Amino acid sequence: MNCRRRATGKTKERRQRAEPTTAHETPGTAPDNVTPIDRPLDPATQLRLKDGGKRLAQSWVNLPQRKHEDELRPIFESAASTWAGLQQALSNHAPEQLSKDLKWMSDNFRLFATSLLDVRGQLKTLRRLPMVRTQKNEELPRVWFIAWTLIVETQVQITERTISAFVSGVEEIDALEDRELWALSPLLKLALLVEGAHRGQQAFAEFASSKPAEQSVRLDRLVGSLKRVSDINGEELLEPLSIVDSILREDPAGLYPRMDDESRQRYRGHLC
Repeated sequence: MNCRRRATGKTKERRQRAEPTTAHETPGTAPDNVTPIDRPLDPATQLRLKDGGKRLAQSWVNLPQRKHEDELRPIFESAASTWAGLQQALSNHAPEQLSKDLKWMSDNFRLFATSLLDVRGQLKTLRRLPMVRTQKNEELPRVWFIAWTLIVETQVQITERTISAFVSGVEEIDALEDRELWALSPLLKLALLVEGAHRGQQAFAEFASSKPAEQSVRLDRLVGSLKRVSDINGEELLEPLSIVDSILREDPAGLYPRMDDESRQRYRGHLC
């Protein structure tokens, strides 16, 4: 089976059914236990993210003969080094002296450290991903550019709904392999850690200048996204985006849909 096969009409219909289409509620009308980030995407936001995914897929050039080996490691090492430096710098200040952004950073260092360890442990499994060349002449794994652009498009507000909307747009132009979909979660973590390191440096520079702006870099938003990415159920989120999964579910005998999650994953992996 060609795992890069473009989506069929039935596949697109299935994706559309999987995507939330309920209109966004008016601010202030949600129940007490529901925050704006929990609400379904409004149609305009969903369309904007889907179009963003399409534009991204149209902007790159696939490099089928060029396989990723370890290009992501320098990105990870740079982020890890920056986080270590920030931790050391913050240790020289009492918590009550810190700006609001830096308090968010200090209070969540365990989350950042755990995420760094998680990404480091998965770097080897992320090798040999399909590569692309961007308009800036950068050559990196295709799914890395998806993760990074998604963070930009959502202003660091990552949810299962925003991921689904954006990736569905990408796949209308350029179908992703299953291994890329499964790499999306750790690469979203890496992208958030890279962006968090940059914002942390910015927050500390403002703090050192004695004129810190309250919530200037919104590390609270980044922390929330990192927590949500860590809690993502890969099967529930990514199966509806998998073209291979969509094709296999059309099995007339109905065997594949009745398999458990692990069996379906092994079956798709064997085909690809």
